[in-house]
Amino acid sequence: MHLVSVIFVRGHALLKQPRQSENNLVMRHIPTYALLILAFFCSSPVHAQTSPLIKALASGEAVLLMRHALAPGSKEPANFNLAVCSTQRNLSAEGRAQAKRTGAWLRAQGIASAKVYTSAWCRCRDTAQLLGFGGVTKKPVLNALAKGKIQAKAQTAKLRALISKAKGGAVIMVTHKWNIAALTGITPGSGESVVVSTRGGNVLGRIPAR
Repeated sequence: MHLVSVIFVRGHALLKQPRQSENNLVMRHIPTYALLILAFFCSSPVHAQTSPLIKALASGEAVLLMRHALAPGSKEPANFNLAVCSTQRNLSAEGRAQAKRTGAWLRAQGIASAKVYTSAWCRCRDTAQLLGFGGVTKKPVLNALAKGKIQAKAQTAKLRALISKAKGGAVIMVTHKWNIAALTGITPGSGESVVVSTRGGNVLGRIPAR
């Protein structure tokens, strides 16, 4: 790299070739300039898109509706028994790690504590507990969505009412994808969350699985 100086003498521009020492000085400082530029861009908030969601959660203006973490399969075993976890679809090792990462991520965003409600299904209960916010509370309204159209509609209405009553800090509700889809119109992936306002139940945003 060569830098050329321009000197004006009596209105005429003359080109001056720089001394080798000047070039060396500039070259030595290029890494420093590059680091300063990189630091400037990296200083922007990493979670700028999700920070309003976190603020709403922390203040109790919204709740986090989370689909349980990864549990391979799509149907319950033929011998399904809600009281016996071994008869259900359960979290895989990756699902358990996913739930832990989600809890750690939320704490890193400033959610130091939260009330955690869950479906009675073992994969939901395990997800809720692995988030690491302490005790969890089972709520029947978060159980797998009822199959009948009328029953499903009534269950969704109860979920909306539960959300509207959430107050006093962060609230996390761990449930199933069809429950979330019926309320929000969004079908989340395993471990994904939808942030829903406590005022009217409208969707404020989504938080991907960690």
